[in-house]
Amino acid sequence: MKETFAWIATALLLVAGGHLTCSATASIPTYLNINAHSHDGKHTAKYIRQRVDDIYSCYKNPQYDEYGIRIIERGDLNDTYCSSRYKALYQKAYGMSEGEMILDYDHWTYSQDDNQFTYRVGKIKNITDSTATAYVEGKNFGEDYTIALSLYFERGDWYVDDFLSDDETEKDYLEKVFHQLVGDKIARFYEDYVFYGKDDLTTEEAVVRYCTPRLARKLKDAYEYDGEGYAIWDFRGPQHQAGDSDAHHVDAVTPKGDGLYQVEYTDGGQKLSCTVSVIVEGSKVLFDDIK
Repeated sequence: MKETFAWIATALLLVAGGHLTCSATASIPTYLNINAHSHDGKHTAKYIRQRVDDIYSCYKNPQYDEYGIRIIERGDLNDTYCSSRYKALYQKAYGMSEGEMILDYDHWTYSQDDNQFTYRVGKIKNITDSTATAYVEGKNFGEDYTIALSLYFERGDWYVDDFLSDDETEKDYLEKVFHQLVGDKIARFYEDYVFYGKDDLTTEEAVVRYCTPRLARKLKDAYEYDGEGYAIWDFRGPQHQAGDSDAHHVDAVTPKGDGLYQVEYTDGGQKLSCTVSVIVEGSKVLFDDIK
């Protein structure tokens, strides 16, 4: 037993570079908890700079067609060099847009036309076990500017996790676009079926199409009249009362997190609000609960 303890103590001394005094009650100090990534050769500014240069290499040695338009032979840079979580967020926003363009510029060159784009990889900062920031010094049509990239280490290498700017990161923008599009669909449901009863669907058809089975059952159970139906008026919230006006419209839809959205609306001249819980499936928004 003494021999075993002596071997462990010796190993700890070697790891700590001789700065560890070991005793039977000593605990391992925090500086021994060294992440292996910091020694794999990929967590250095030199390696990260080369990785970013490889990503941008398709912009080197430009060639032009007969009309003077730059020819760039490359695959999908987003698919190849963006992090998994960036791509998931982009696809979430893009799916909700139903295929509409959500970025009107090339974030790799920070321009709409990269015909004269050149670059060099500048400083690499804030290197941690899983994150780093890279600065690409770009030039396009005589203008010098800096492209800031947030990097994330996954799958054994560095991938672009966000495109940074002074006022808003691209991931923040994509989240905002997603919530705006979800809010638009929530507002449209209110305008079409809660307030006015659009002619293309009956109340039953609207509930089946836009509500989960759980909420459909809840609305069916809440129906107060003879026969079967759905209490579509529950979407007007618990504070709703008959008003003295025919004015009905949604004023704002605000995300609250975890699939919850607060709906503020004018209903019969009253300013009211309620919270709905939704589930997003591609471009489809399904109401799951009303709070």
